[in-house]
Amino acid sequence: MSRALVRVVLAELMDTGDGVPLGRNLRDAGVEVVYAGRLRTVEQLAGIVDQEDPDVLGVAVDEHDLAAAVVDRLPGLPVFGFGAADPESPFAMSFPSAPDPELVTDWVLRAASHSVEARPDRAR
Repeated sequence: MSRALVRVVLAELMDTGDGVPLGRNLRDAGVEVVYAGRLRTVEQLAGIVDQEDPDVLGVAVDEHDLAAAVVDRLPGLPVFGFGAADPESPFAMSFPSAPDPELVTDWVLRAASHSVEARPDRAR
């Protein structure tokens, strides 16, 4: 089963970042956005990912160890970070606090192009 829109979950850990403007830009570009808000734990984030079944996950996080825990907990899911420019980031891509919306959208669509059609094992 394939869906018409790319689905992205945006979340913030540890009171960092602001996913609302980024979410609006992605939505305006034709991406389905689920804004999870500010979460406290990687397990909360993993639960939302399980429920929402996104093609891509965007996370604002300011601690390298926490970012690595997100990537480890969600193998196979393209994950990008926003809100901090960490050159050592474990994410597939990391954007600064005020990313260029077109750059983020292009990356999301490219990253999701491999997963949108490749998820027949999961039904809604």
